[in-house]
Amino acid sequence: MALRRKSRDGDGGSVATAAPPAPGPHAGGSPNGSTHDRTTGFGPKPGADPQGEAGRQRLGEQLVASGLITEAQLNEALAMQKTGGGLLGEVLVSMGTLTEQSLAQALASFFGYEVANLRRESIDSALIELIPEDVAREYMCFPVRFDGDALAMAVAEPSDELSARLAQASGKRVKLLIAPMGDIKWAIDSNYHALSNVERLVQVFESVEGSRRRGGGQEISESEIVSEDAPVVQLVDSILTQAMRDRTSDVHIEPTGDVVRVRFRIDGAMKEVLTLPGTIGPGLISRIKIMANMNIVERRPSPPSGARCA
Repeated sequence: MALRRKSRDGDGGSVATAAPPAPGPHAGGSPNGSTHDRTTGFGPKPGADPQGEAGRQRLGEQLVASGLITEAQLNEALAMQKTGGGLLGEVLVSMGTLTEQSLAQALASFFGYEVANLRRESIDSALIELIPEDVAREYMCFPVRFDGDALAMAVAEPSDELSARLAQASGKRVKLLIAPMGDIKWAIDSNYHALSNVERLVQVFESVEGSRRRGGGQEISESEIVSEDAPVVQLVDSILTQAMRDRTSDVHIEPTGDVVRVRFRIDGAMKEVLTLPGTIGPGLISRIKIMANMNIVERRPSPPSGARCA
């Protein structure tokens, strides 16, 4: 079957320990203990929370003073933020007023952070294990490296609260870096693999399948291919999610005897990505039929060699 289609240090970052600090403004201004940047004119208002109302206004003022946006564009963005929520920088990017790169540079100057180039960083796979994928996606953050005993984390827009949350999630001291949102999304998609949980899902399926067969059951129950918690459902979701991340044009699910092969066509070339036990094949196909509003009872002969389902 084929389917088409987030204590201080002195080197430009904010460090939080694993125990979240008590909330409150920080005297002195910027999150790394620096004061107003006289060279760029960027620097948060002393004593203001950079993510609070004063911080947003101050950032907006500096963006206007630097010539990156106009007063009218700032007012429009603040109005949109008030009604729709979100971060000021995010709103400005969505309006097309700023690019992600210019926003990252502005935030780095404003807060006194280092800019991370995620597309050139060599990422240690051990770092990925410190931040679960759901945390990385929820807070739009990515682990870059260790600076001493602090885990350097790239974020799109920093805050003390975010730093504390990431320290709690990782169990490490955290130092924030700035990176464009698009680069963070790219790094997450490139380093967190949706198929990493396949082995666990197969084990759960085989356990359920064994119990069903010992009980005399023959047909796959509806709950096994409908319930969001069912391993077959989660497996199909993982396959399709990884396919989209890999920019796959075709997904081939091929039951062949004792195994089911899953192959992706990427840039015209076929790539085998999974080999699954044959017993899971009927469940996979039935789940896909349900997603496509097809009759799961109907069986059709295999298409001629070279034919494909679009």
